[in-house]
Amino acid sequence: ARCLVRPDDGWLRVVLFTCAAGAYAPLSAIFGDGYSDVSRHALLLHPAVAALALLGIGRALRSPGPARSRASLLVAGAAYLALVAAFAGSLSFAVRHWPLGHGVIDLPATRRFDGDVYSIRGWAVDPWGVAAVRVAAYRDLDAATPAAEWDARIGLPVGEPGGESLVQYFPNYPGAADGGFTLDIPRSAWPAAAPCLRTRVQNTLGVVTEIDRRCIER
Repeated sequence: ARCLVRPDDGWLRVVLFTCAAGAYAPLSAIFGDGYSDVSRHALLLHPAVAALALLGIGRALRSPGPARSRASLLVAGAAYLALVAAFAGSLSFAVRHWPLGHGVIDLPATRRFDGDVYSIRGWAVDPWGVAAVRVAAYRDLDAATPAAEWDARIGLPVGEPGGESLVQYFPNYPGAADGGFTLDIPRSAWPAAAPCLRTRVQNTLGVVTEIDRRCIER
């Protein structure tokens, strides 16, 4: 029997590349930086999935049989461009509503509140820029309504413990060099029945990302 082999058009390699790029986000979260960095790595996952979907649609529209008429090719091309525009528009809309902020509370190192002031020091970045960092106190971590809320001071210079600037790790994030924030919560201003804190980052589009939650021993 004669084996018919199609010429290599690079399809399989492109599919493997996009699948590898898409798998990078969950694999790096599991074996790399941890789940707190999923949103940052997912910036590669979303376009990889969209590209794979568009490649599949383009492959399906391609006729493996006899040559099509010019009119049918124009219709297929228009349909493909419409699908590309729909995917691009949907992706653009989605990234403006997904919580993509990232941040860490560096201090305090413990979850005990022994003094008169609970001092929080950390940093936060967002692909759209950080507009505010808020810390709220809750009765427990499942509570929906905060008992108290405070705005942290933002726009402070920050570097990693080794001396590197955050710009080295988030080069395309606006304000990464000044992503530090501070907040001092006096004991008198913290409701006694609300020992749990949630820290949220709001970007310039109004999208909020929670970067930390903890319950404090007082």
